[in-house]
Amino acid sequence: NPKNTRFSINFFTSIGLGGLTDDLREFLRTNPPPATPVEPVVPVKTEIKEDEDFKDRERMQ
Repeated sequence: NPKNTRFSINFFTSIGLGGLTDDLREFLRTNPPPATPVEPVVPVKTEIKEDEDFKDRERMQ
């Protein structure tokens, strides 16, 4: 997991053990981050329904 790998690199470097992170850095260089999945756009159908009370009021007038 690239996110966990970056965290590990930052942690070990901050406590003075950056030399341990060489393999992790190489892992990040050789494995590009995965593409962010894009959800398909689904058209939303909307229906406009007249209010029944409004229809009743129109009939009474």
